[in-house]
Amino acid sequence: MFSMDHLRVLPNAHPVFKGFLLAGCFLFLLGCGGGGETDAAGPNCAMQAKVNGANWCGTAEFSVSFGPPGGNPVLIIGNADGTAIVIEIASTNNGTYPLTRGEAVYSDKSFTSFASVSGTLVVTASTPAQLVGTFSFEAIDPRTNGRVVVTSGQFTAPKR
Repeated sequence: MFSMDHLRVLPNAHPVFKGFLLAGCFLFLLGCGGGGETDAAGPNCAMQAKVNGANWCGTAEFSVSFGPPGGNPVLIIGNADGTAIVIEIASTNNGTYPLTRGEAVYSDKSFTSFASVSGTLVVTASTPAQLVGTFSFEAIDPRTNGRVVVTSGQFTAPKR
């Protein structure tokens, strides 16, 4: 299984590059999961958001990687019909986490990855088996300066 430990071979890499790498790996590993871009978010959406104003609905899960002393990165992964939202935060504790340096990535069907430049994720409930929260972020593709705005995000993610 892929974990944040695999990124330790790139200790000086820019966080945006790491975000692109994460999104690409998870798209490859997860393939085309349930959900998708729909006209209305439904009750079967474990992760849902508005991406540039369009409803996005997908599966969700989270995993905890082993990190340096004092930190175990948490990945929250949403997957929908060839698109993905991947978010990295510092812990599973309830609270607000910034998404300002590539901690969140949106990947579209053409495998273009947009890394967050602003935003927040709020963990509202946390158990060893599940995370619940909300998120929003603005992301860019640094190659083209294309922008994606993700709003009204929410998730109920079981632990993988």
